Amino acid sequence: MIVGQLGYVGLFLAGLIEVFPLPAEVIVIPAGYLVQQGQMNLALVLLASGLGTTAGATLNYWLVRRFGRVLVLRFAHYLLLNESKLATLERFFFKHGPVSIFLGRLVPGVRHYLFLPAGLARMPALKFTIFTAMGAFLWTGVLVTLGYIIGKNQALAVQYLPMVKLSITLFIIVFVAFYALRSRMRGRVTNLD
Repeated sequence: MIVGQLGYVGLFLAGLIEVFPLPAEVIVIPAGYLVQQGQMNLALVLLASGLGTTAGATLNYWLVRRFGRVLVLRFAHYLLLNESKLATLERFFFKHGPVSIFLGRLVPGVRHYLFLPAGLARMPALKFTIFTAMGAFLWTGVLVTLGYIIGKNQALAVQYLPMVKLSITLFIIVFVAFYALRSRMRGRVTNLD
């Protein structure tokens, strides 16, 4: 298995350069299987994958924060963005950044680009890194657990993957509802003052 050959450094590098066509699932789920087989260490798999993903997202965040607006505007039409949409993204991330970064890490296709609006909005770097790490380690844990439980059995993968996706979706819905309720309650308290 190629994951076993790549080892922990390979897991870190895969997380560091994670891009949409080559998501973490391709490497981390097989690593979970190798953990189950006793060929890899659970803690080191989680650490390597989580740190790699966090480091890659943070590096991209800093690049966008430093050079991003000019570069993003140059290529915005490829991303279906314009100046107005970028301004909206910046305002949204200024207000909801930490929560959206954490939850976005759990959404395939979205997690790969979270650094873009966060960097443009100049979200505090420490907050971005912390919430990225929380989401990255949670998602890595889900993937490793999936690989551990399923192993090589494709029938189990087909059976359990929809349940995993549903569970993640329900978690996101509950988390967003809690956040919205908490924000609304804070707004009422502020209005009373």
